[in-house]
Amino acid sequence: MTKSVTNIIVNIDNDSSVPKYNQIEQCISNDIINGKIKKGQRIPSITELSNSCSISKDTVGKAYKILRQRNLVFPVFGKGYYVSDNIPVF
Repeated sequence: MTKSVTNIIVNIDNDSSVPKYNQIEQCISNDIINGKIKKGQRIPSITELSNSCSISKDTVGKAYKILRQRNLVFPVFGKGYYVSDNIPVF
């Protein structure tokens, strides 16, 4: 696993009808699927992404929950979230 945190740029459209957590999930999943974020890389913690996007931790947590359900990321207790080695094909 890579120790450095992957820089993720998440653009939130406040005027969109798409919920913010879906916007975050779609942005990160697209970056993973397209290879911009590599297998084994650490993504920002919920707190880190919440602070950088100025949105609530609950919103980021919902996005990360979906990413986990899709087997794109997995948590490592006390260390953060990492991109899965076995990314499913969509």
